[in-house]
Amino acid sequence: MPSITSTWSFNRNYGVVIDAGSSGSRIQIYSWKEHDYVRKGKDPKDLHILPTIELGDEFGIKWQKKVEPGISSFALNPSEVGEKHLKELIDFALEVVPSYEVSNTPIYLLATAGMRLLPLHQQAAILQSACDYIMFQNRFKMMEKCSDHVQVISGEKEGLYGWIAVNYLMGGFEKDEGDHKVTDSQQLQQSYDNDFSSTKHMTTFGFLDMGGASTQIAFEPNLDESKKHANDLTTVLLWTLDGQQMEYKVFVTTFLGYGTNEARRRYIEDRIQNYTSTHEKIANPDSSLEQPNVLINDPCLPIDLLLTDTALPPPLYTLQGTGNFEQCLNYTYSLLNKSVTCFDEPCLFNGVHTPSIDFTVNNFIGISEYWYTSHDIFDLGGKWDYEKFETKASDYCSSKWDNIVSNYHKSGTLTNLPRLEMQCFKAAWLVNVLHNGIGIPKSESTIGKPPLFQSIDVIDNMQVSWTLGKMVLEASSTIPLIFGARPKPPPNPQHHGIFGYYNFMVEWIIGISSLTVLLIITWYMCCKLEIGRLGFGFRSRKRRVRFGELLYKLT
Repeated sequence: MPSITSTWSFNRNYGVVIDAGSSGSRIQIYSWKEHDYVRKGKDPKDLHILPTIELGDEFGIKWQKKVEPGISSFALNPSEVGEKHLKELIDFALEVVPSYEVSNTPIYLLATAGMRLLPLHQQAAILQSACDYIMFQNRFKMMEKCSDHVQVISGEKEGLYGWIAVNYLMGGFEKDEGDHKVTDSQQLQQSYDNDFSSTKHMTTFGFLDMGGASTQIAFEPNLDESKKHANDLTTVLLWTLDGQQMEYKVFVTTFLGYGTNEARRRYIEDRIQNYTSTHEKIANPDSSLEQPNVLINDPCLPIDLLLTDTALPPPLYTLQGTGNFEQCLNYTYSLLNKSVTCFDEPCLFNGVHTPSIDFTVNNFIGISEYWYTSHDIFDLGGKWDYEKFETKASDYCSSKWDNIVSNYHKSGTLTNLPRLEMQCFKAAWLVNVLHNGIGIPKSESTIGKPPLFQSIDVIDNMQVSWTLGKMVLEASSTIPLIFGARPKPPPNPQHHGIFGYYNFMVEWIIGISSLTVLLIITWYMCCKLEIGRLGFGFRSRKRRVRFGELLYKLT
């Protein structure tokens, strides 16, 4: 818990995000000064800025924690995700956030790649269990609908958060001179109904992210492209401390299967297929006493590096490095699938629609694998220089594997062995995606302007992460407006059930059970009425006979 003697935590808001990834969950705590406190006594001209987001710890040391494995590993025992996974993370957050601020601090669990691969019913069970634990076992702030805080986010939303984070840290929003005038609440409400705003922002950066399974791109198209593809753009609304609104129309998309791991998997399949199409097939490889091993040359591995793929059925295929970067570029180019039909022009690669990129307007920032592949071994992170990168990659690929390992041990570097093995392939894949996929020019004149592409990991001691983008939105959305109340956006389809959870199966069961009970009751009542009607008719006839006899006697 923060020191009670420190004034740093006074007048401070906090926000908590759990990045539930495939390999583990990382909790990150951010903070910002209360808006009214910051605005007090300031000239309005000095307040046309976004809130300053800081780490949740005064010294930037204790603000994040990771636990492994990922929450998707609880697919078969979702009820344990609270005590065996989330508890450690939330206990950590309670140590960071002051006790008097916990109930005012929003918490989000946003799951990404690992959870997206699970069947929907398993996702729902894990998310409901997480909802139960966070809502009923802790005091952090959550809205009435838990699914607003605990959810699986799409690759597109992850890319959009990343775009916000990059532009926040790089000053893309601060220098913006687009059309974001002060408007009253009625005008703001009407702005939600506009299909397209003619605002053109010249200073925002495009965003590129590459992981193991996919790669994302997010950017503001130029004015002409924005008009042509208005229906494909996502509106981002931010508010500055003076209560003014900034609006951005952003295109974001995901290329599934185009992360480094998936690209390598597809590459190996292609190499094996090419080999088997030109060589005689091995008869009954399963029946051999010793599994046959087929050797295939691989220009995307350093010379004499041997890697055996054990994921495929026999025979075993061993890839032997021949270390040729130029050949590796040619082989990996086909993985872009540029020849796939584009049903919605224009497309970048694999038939995925993307508005044309205007490189006189758009400069891109790359994170994750764009940074690791450029920096960790080649030490070329930052401004992209294709010639230097190509030289380093060619020298590395053509090196003998034994020499690479020897130099690795001598240097005492922290780079792990798998990265050394895959560096040649990843370098070729990075070049193909950047230049042949996205279309970034290899040479450029950057005098007096930002480079067309640069890779980044940390800016001003703040790690570039999509979770930061989520917190920028959170802090910005709570700024009081100058004129009237903040308008409500148009209703979007709600991805939660009537109880505020994701467990659709429970609701289906409740609904079907209720309907079944209703039908049974209806059937029972109908049967009872029918029996009663028959019985009532019999008694009525008896009464009519007796009444007739009485009349006869009286007469």
